[in-house]
Amino acid sequence: MKNGRTKVAAKKRNLGDGVDGIAVSIANRIEAIRRANGVSREEVGTALDVGEQQVKKLLSGKSHLSAARLVILARVLDAPLTAMLSIFMDIEDVQELTAREIRLINGLRTLREHDQEMIWRLVEALEMLESEDADSKI
Repeated sequence: MKNGRTKVAAKKRNLGDGVDGIAVSIANRIEAIRRANGVSREEVGTALDVGEQQVKKLLSGKSHLSAARLVILARVLDAPLTAMLSIFMDIEDVQELTAREIRLINGLRTLREHDQEMIWRLVEALEMLESEDADSKI
């Protein structure tokens, strides 16, 4: 049994601050998504059936969110659960995304695959133009 405990302790250490650190990271992501999607704290409180103080605690990570509340928040914020839990993904600088960038990503996810492909081609074309412009300045 000692090995089981050691593995759990090692996993906990790899997550940084343990449960409280994870709660704060998730709360920070949810707060960023809330702002990006223009949802008020009052709307969050109404959906979760809690008062202003409890909303503040939940969105700061001082109170832990249950799975049921995460599902409700996903609906209210019109965001996938994976977006709220993206602290576990290997995405560089995910915390550095601006509210506008988060809205853009969320909007892109709602488009049909064909439309996403067209936007991707546009981005690639802009990158090529930018690269050509940089080369001509050298």
